Amino acid sequence: MLRVLRLEEAFAGFGPARVVGLMVWRDLDVMFTAPHATAADVFTALARLAIVPGLTVVDYRDEREDRRPTDQRTDERHYLVCRYEGPGGP
Repeated sequence: MLRVLRLEEAFAGFGPARVVGLMVWRDLDVMFTAPHATAADVFTALARLAIVPGLTVVDYRDEREDRRPTDQRTDERHYLVCRYEGPGGP
């Protein structure tokens, strides 16, 4: 699936993609370690990802600084949810 979506190509420079777990059915969690990535870097990567056939939805959240999910600085992140529909449908 990582190759189909071309994630490492789209997010080149963000570090290797790492699958971190299956949280719910039909949900694949992928993480890149890129502590110096800016929102502009993420949107540039999303522009490269936009050419992937079947990518139908992207939800982006800047969860850095006072928007991070916990008080821990290590939890700062750019959070993305992408919906992909393969040739057989959702």
